[in-house]
Amino acid sequence: MGKENKSLKLNMLLNAIKNLMAVVFPLISFPYVSRTLGVESLGQYNFATAVIAYIVLIAGLGIETYAIREGAKVREDKLKIGQLASQVFSINVLSSVFAYAILAVLLLLVPKFQEYTLPLLILSTQVAFLTIGVNWVFSIYEDFLFVTVRSIIFQLLAIIAMFVFIKDSNDVVIYCIITASVIAVSNLINFFVARKYCKIKFTFNLELKTHLKPILILFVSIASITIYTSSDTVVLGFICGEYSVGIYAVSHKIYAIVKSVLFSAIVVSIPRMAMLLGKNDSEEISNTASTILHTTLIVVIPTIIGLIALSEEIITLLSGTDYISAVPSFIILSVAIIFCLGGYFWGHAVLIPQKEENFYLIVTIISAIVNVGLNFILIPFYGVEAAAFTTLIAELVAFLMCYFKGRKYVNTKGTVKTLIKSIIASLVIIPVVLASKYLFSNMILYVIVSVVLSVILYLVLSIILKNQAVMSLFSALKNKINRKSKHPENS
Repeated sequence: MGKENKSLKLNMLLNAIKNLMAVVFPLISFPYVSRTLGVESLGQYNFATAVIAYIVLIAGLGIETYAIREGAKVREDKLKIGQLASQVFSINVLSSVFAYAILAVLLLLVPKFQEYTLPLLILSTQVAFLTIGVNWVFSIYEDFLFVTVRSIIFQLLAIIAMFVFIKDSNDVVIYCIITASVIAVSNLINFFVARKYCKIKFTFNLELKTHLKPILILFVSIASITIYTSSDTVVLGFICGEYSVGIYAVSHKIYAIVKSVLFSAIVVSIPRMAMLLGKNDSEEISNTASTILHTTLIVVIPTIIGLIALSEEIITLLSGTDYISAVPSFIILSVAIIFCLGGYFWGHAVLIPQKEENFYLIVTIISAIVNVGLNFILIPFYGVEAAAFTTLIAELVAFLMCYFKGRKYVNTKGTVKTLIKSIIASLVIIPVVLASKYLFSNMILYVIVSVVLSVILYLVLSIILKNQAVMSLFSALKNKINRKSKHPENS
């Protein structure tokens, strides 16, 4: 058991490193790419990427999630895992052929897509390579070391290639080639390494009656999420053109990076909730969920206010003054973060462990319909800001549905107090930012001063206001430090 715990801790550490690098690398590459390509070329790339995301979605179905779930059950049986892997791989090959057929039809019939033929064709190569890459094999066998090392190496190579080969706004095709090449080579390596775990070959013995229904159920859920995360970019590209997509790409990219960092706090709690559910300890489940909720609030509220207060500086530092018109959409998306994280908490940390995945599927479908519908109604009139606003509304709808369904499983006592005290303490950020701007002329300097002072004053005010969530966090850290000092051999 001790060995299994060490393995689990190692996997969690490796996954954390992988996720951290997924945030760090874009922070390095995106400022350079956005400045070098310019607004319109960046818009072209992001429009093509958003379209190909749907082709990848169709090719992938729900195969990866299904393969991991079913493969983990039979991974010790070489015959069964080989049979399952071959069948899943073969279904994936056929779905990829179908996805390419759809892309071909779109290129022939839709004039807007014909303008992007070369970027779309280059980026579409990832469909084939993601299929042969069989990433799910490494998850089945928990080979997170290989996945993490490979991910870091190829992200680093991609960044080097961007700095070497992308020199001006005419290099959007080169950017597409770099993106596609990294995916191609990394997945080719995957294919050969995966053979040490199981033999995978194409077969017509697909056993569709067994596999197809659960795959399609997973596909609908994944498709709904993809639709309402990508539809704003696609609709914006059709109606408003590359410039608007380029502006929106900046605000949405920063929003996605911040969101992924904050998500990590909730993600690590999901296994704990599932474990407690297995023990049928409803009281502990409720209290643990309450702790996660309060801890999330005390981090998210000051983050949102800080992002809004420094929105102009964040956009300028990461992308340059050419993208300053992205500030309004970035502010709207910053507000959306609280609903996005709230929906994720009530959905993934509460409802799914409680086996309410069918309800969560309905939530994602409704959110997707709301987002796409509002995109077509509002974007023609309000452009980039409308794209951000529809995302906010979709996240709000998902949050409210999950909250009203999931609140019976969580002890929400004191949540409103925590929320109010967090908002009051966070308001100190605004005068700190204004004072820093007045005192320091260098933008980087006053942003750093603003962030550091804001964190310190927020924590001090939270303690003065007796925000229990903040005080509990300090208490937990203090206890952990004391335990480590008394038992250094366990650290």
